[in-house]
Amino acid sequence: MDINDKFRKHYAEQGVTETDLADFNLDSLDYIHWGNNSVAFPPFFQTEDVTEVTGYVYTGYHGAEGIRVSLLTLTVGSPDPRNGAYIVSRLITATDLNGVETTIIGLDAVDQDVIEAKVSPYVHLFQFIEPLGNLLAASFGPLPVHVMDFEEVDKDPVWTIH
Repeated sequence: MDINDKFRKHYAEQGVTETDLADFNLDSLDYIHWGNNSVAFPPFFQTEDVTEVTGYVYTGYHGAEGIRVSLLTLTVGSPDPRNGAYIVSRLITATDLNGVETTIIGLDAVDQDVIEAKVSPYVHLFQFIEPLGNLLAASFGPLPVHVMDFEEVDKDPVWTIH
């Protein structure tokens, strides 16, 4: 069984029809690339490219209280508010099989690619904190997630990807 068959089996178990799965191929997905990470929605998700979105994002900062996240607005063509060394190049939104709206953030370096620790949660935006917390736990382990006003996320970090 190749990897595409494994995904087809998984999605079929989630209720996706055979017709929707027939053309599923990981090599043909519309990926957003971030370091070693490639993120995409399956072709049977209803996706939409949007120019602006507001939601919860991983800030790249960790403090004594846990992983710092903020409610931010991102706009295509504008600097990433979390790190001005990047421009938001694309925002693609979809709702997953569990009804969770997710946005994948395309980022292009303005000059130098300054973030070395490129973790997948950095290019995800969620309307609610819980799915972001789950994604962060998958990357960093069971650390507390702390929602902060963005103006204060860079104060006294214990660790940062910036």
